[in-house]
Amino acid sequence: MAANDSVKDSKKDSILSKSIAHAIAASSDETEAEVVADVVQVRDNKVKINQDVYTVAINQGDNLDTRRLAMRYNAVLRKYDYIVGDWGYGQLRLRGFYDNERPQAKIDQKIATLQDYLLEYCNFGCDYFVLEREQKEPLEPTKRTIIQKKSIKHNNHHKQTPKYRRRRVNDNKSALSNSKPPTKMNANKTHKKAPFKIRNLK
Repeated sequence: MAANDSVKDSKKDSILSKSIAHAIAASSDETEAEVVADVVQVRDNKVKINQDVYTVAINQGDNLDTRRLAMRYNAVLRKYDYIVGDWGYGQLRLRGFYDNERPQAKIDQKIATLQDYLLEYCNFGCDYFVLEREQKEPLEPTKRTIIQKKSIKHNNHHKQTPKYRRRRVNDNKSALSNSKPPTKMNANKTHKKAPFKIRNLK
């Protein structure tokens, strides 16, 4: 049994050493990689990526490296409101998140789920940073609100009477106002009959 345990431990150690060696190799490759974006630290809490300015909302571990960020940056991240970078085995991984008010964003794409992302997909207790874009894209209304607005306009259109119809109604009202109101017969009045005379035939 002891021999089997030692074999298992040696296999685990070899797998772990391979993963660490792979991470070190990957990090050394990153040093030789090309810089994709122009990243400048404007102030302590401001970073400029190409033409967009980001506020450093969180810098856990004070490990924000602009050079590595410039190498790992992808143009797809520009559409997001937040950029989250986490460190694992010396590698930087970036992921974009939307603002919580974005109606078109899925729940797991919103910044409110950041802690869930860190717990599920990142190394436990890893250093990470959050960059918030200053000039965010305008919020797009949902399809539901667009349909509601259209239906309100449609209903209001049907409620309004056309001009020609309103004119006819007004003309009828004026005609009725000019004509004399119909007289009502009084039920209590009785018609007087002419007196009946009997003629003398003789």
